Amino acid sequence: MKHRLLTICLIAIIALATADTFGQGRVTRPAKKPTQQSTKPKKKPTKPQRHQGGGGQDSHPTNTANTTINLNPSGGQDNRPTNTNPPAPRALSAPVETFTVNGVSFDMVRVDRGTYSMGSNTGDSDEKPVHTESVSTFYIGKTEVTQQLWVAVMGSNPSNLRGETLPVENVSKYDCHEFVEKLNRLTGRNFRLPTEAEWEYAARGGNRSRGYKYSGSDDIDRVAWYDENSGGRTHPVAQKLGNELGIFDMTGNVMEWCSDNWSNRYKSSPNTAMRVVRGGSQSQGAFYCRVANRGCLKPRDCLTYVGLRLAL
Repeated sequence: MKHRLLTICLIAIIALATADTFGQGRVTRPAKKPTQQSTKPKKKPTKPQRHQGGGGQDSHPTNTANTTINLNPSGGQDNRPTNTNPPAPRALSAPVETFTVNGVSFDMVRVDRGTYSMGSNTGDSDEKPVHTESVSTFYIGKTEVTQQLWVAVMGSNPSNLRGETLPVENVSKYDCHEFVEKLNRLTGRNFRLPTEAEWEYAARGGNRSRGYKYSGSDDIDRVAWYDENSGGRTHPVAQKLGNELGIFDMTGNVMEWCSDNWSNRYKSSPNTAMRVVRGGSQSQGAFYCRVANRGCLKPRDCLTYVGLRLAL
């Protein structure tokens, strides 16, 4: 019995050894196939574009190449890169009424009533004394009368330098009265020349005035054609920035007839032989283009730098 047990144990040992030798007792799993690396490039995250200015998105690129502009008319320097050709007109515009005569349209800007200080203590003696003027609501031309409009009403062009969008010039005050009378017959309205008080109130920006030296800015180059940038000629209307009311060229380009007789000082006796002109022109210096500056001519004078602006 003892020998039989011994024999069985020996057989079991031999069987285990044989199985280990031939690997029959081990289960091996196949190696996991390596995952193929994707060759598709990763998408680079887009940096959001920084938008400067108002609330809407501007799809037009800004020219930032070596350009700076002073955005503070009172003198503070803003060194942010920007386009040195600012768009016109400004967003601050007053209500406008459009008229059409013989196929030519023109705009009149509403100037709401108000009270302001007229004149200047730092200019010529005829700009004194500074005094209070109250103006009722009226309309004034968005631009000077163009040659296109003049021809539509009068049938001829007296201007020295010709161009439809150029301001009419070389017109006397008598010519202007004739133009206004014919325009009124064609439209059934009561157009006229502005009074001197109306003219200066509108040039200063009416009740939206920011107190600028010129009409719309303290930087004359932004709002006017005058002797240092005009090239000695008139330019198409509304090419410079408008003022606080959206009125153009009240500084420079051509001087404009007003309805008033001239007086050497405010509140003094008028000189009935002379008439008021305002605004400065393309042939004059910056001093003569200030909103407070005054000028006078004889009503029959026709000059290549004098035109008109309508009132209603």
